[in-house]
Amino acid sequence: MIRAIVIGPTEHTKLCLEEILKTEGFKVEAVFGSDLSWKHRKARWTTFDDLSDRYGFQVVYCRRLRDSENIELIRKINPDVIFEFGSSEIIPKEILDIPKLGTIGSHGGPLPDVKGGASLNWALLRDEKRWGVSLYYLIEGVDEGDIIAVEYFGIDDRDNIKTLHDKSDYYTVKMLRCSLKDLNEEGNTTRIKQNRGTSIILPQRKPKDSEINWSSSSRQIFNLVRASTHPFFGAFTYLNNRVVYIWKASYVLVNNIDKSNEINGSIYNLDDKKGFYVKCSDGHLLIERVGFQDEAEMWADEFYKINGLKMGDLLGSNN
Repeated sequence: MIRAIVIGPTEHTKLCLEEILKTEGFKVEAVFGSDLSWKHRKARWTTFDDLSDRYGFQVVYCRRLRDSENIELIRKINPDVIFEFGSSEIIPKEILDIPKLGTIGSHGGPLPDVKGGASLNWALLRDEKRWGVSLYYLIEGVDEGDIIAVEYFGIDDRDNIKTLHDKSDYYTVKMLRCSLKDLNEEGNTTRIKQNRGTSIILPQRKPKDSEINWSSSSRQIFNLVRASTHPFFGAFTYLNNRVVYIWKASYVLVNNIDKSNEINGSIYNLDDKKGFYVKCSDGHLLIERVGFQDEAEMWADEFYKINGLKMGDLLGSNN
């Protein structure tokens, strides 16, 4: 029996945990999630008490995994293997040194080409058409260990950050299933050394990074909206000094329009049952779902009518 602990605070963690729990030959001793202070800071944050009640493992909700009491508890459990899925915290060497079979984690980009944070969001922001997720062995350094597997998938204009997370979940569980079989039967998995020095490093993103610049192209703003929508914090702009979140938009071509007198961020027109158009640097973006901060979101055409918007009203002014 291979004794394991699982680290991570998200729905991605939970789906991978469920795969381990139903795999013969593995016993999950503990799960280390994140405490309530992370609930509104970590997208897809979740709890594990339902699975703990069913399967009998210990759950620790911690503010920082690297705190001494957590390291000592992991040493006491002395797992054969550690799994990490969906955690933003770098696992310290003191923990990585504990399991004899190593620490296996997931990454939301195709290793070794792409490393760093917010990988799936960046896939949309970079307008990528093909992306991948990875399973690998964690060592010191960000996303530096041996690769177990990489799975690729397509991205098109139907996708947003939720659908990319759905794809990431599916392919990560698929890779994990094969790796668990190898670990149980062979005591190890495929290990491919990374080619150093050829990667792009993606920076983490903060909610403030999702403010819309209406002087950007309609395609760039479309990508920002779909990279920032639920379950993340939303792309935002301002209307009459109030924060407005844009939850859904469409990249469309609007022809035969005289744009010579329009200002970027100005509302062009209402399209009933669809939304309203906003001027960008190269055309217009159709806004479809929208809402003021701390208010319910709604269809954009309803928002337009309820708030008495009119052609020429300006988004993006906060003064």
